[in-house]
Amino acid sequence: MLMPKFKIAASSEVRLNEMIPVQCDGKKLLLTRTSEGLSVFDRKCTHLGADLCKGKIDQGEIVCPWHGARFDATNGQPRGDAKLLFLRMKVKPLAQYVASEADGAVFVDFTN
Repeated sequence: MLMPKFKIAASSEVRLNEMIPVQCDGKKLLLTRTSEGLSVFDRKCTHLGADLCKGKIDQGEIVCPWHGARFDATNGQPRGDAKLLFLRMKVKPLAQYVASEADGAVFVDFTN
């Protein structure tokens, strides 16, 4: 069974190295554009569920606003543990979805 693609933004809304909060098909998503292209992830940090769109992108990494966990902005892989005082806590990769762009619009599908 083929999964449908959903339009989630206009291409012009997605600027380089910025995060856009998006909601689609009941999922809260983070949409970003890096020099390598578009990426769509679950918006919650895998540590304690912070809204990653309230964080920032720093040197190609999404940084959690609560405890500083870092994720690669192209593939969602962890790049730095969450930190609470002197404790470091491992984080899991972000769930990533397939993003595409056509006719001035950005689409996501949930086939993975």
